[in-house]
Amino acid sequence: GTEEFASLFVSDPESFLQVPLPSNLPQLLSAMERRAQPIAQLEDYCPVALVDRKELTKAPGHHIVKFMGKHYTFTSKEAAEKFMRRPMRYVQRAKLPCKRPALRGEHQVSLLNALTKGREGKGLEPADMLSYMQASVAELICQALVDAGDKRPLYPGKSASQSALLFLAKFLRAKNSVSTDLFSEKVKGELEAFLSDCTLPARLGKLLEEKPSLEVMDCWTSTDARIYKELCSRFDATFKLSP
Repeated sequence: GTEEFASLFVSDPESFLQVPLPSNLPQLLSAMERRAQPIAQLEDYCPVALVDRKELTKAPGHHIVKFMGKHYTFTSKEAAEKFMRRPMRYVQRAKLPCKRPALRGEHQVSLLNALTKGREGKGLEPADMLSYMQASVAELICQALVDAGDKRPLYPGKSASQSALLFLAKFLRAKNSVSTDLFSEKVKGELEAFLSDCTLPARLGKLLEEKPSLEVMDCWTSTDARIYKELCSRFDATFKLSP
């Protein structure tokens, strides 16, 4: 533990001070070094946001860290510091999905043309609609796909592909920025309930397995009984079973 390590250091500090630092330490670039505009890994996406929050977030280039000869850019100073404390965690885990949103500005002209057509009552061609979709919801869809791949939801009674589609639909509704606060809270609750139901069989199965031994040892508490009853009720409701 930390106290044990501190005691070892206090008892013989010289032996620890003589240990050389690792050759590959992360280094935060100065403003002068950032002017060279080094090419960052992960196409300028923040590895901390990608690993910790499963979000595809472009970093503006104000916080760049060099590690093992490569550069990584971050959305904030705090994110950069977090990376520097455990760089290998993020280097090994940060993987970009195959599908990524188009760069901002890449479709601005075509999007503007599409919206102009819509205002003039000319109707949107399929290509115009594609431009609109790419510019407006591509990043959100990519985030939903990353989250689905991480959580791998499997809803009771549904196949893996059906569960994934249900998750994507509920995720997109929950992240809709134009929803009212009241509706947003409602659909976020529905997403949380969906994810909870996906873990329902495993949670109920584990409790059923532990219940006999806990009862024998007189360790089955009222809280356990309440949770068991709630899980059973939820299971019956999910499968529409009669009580």
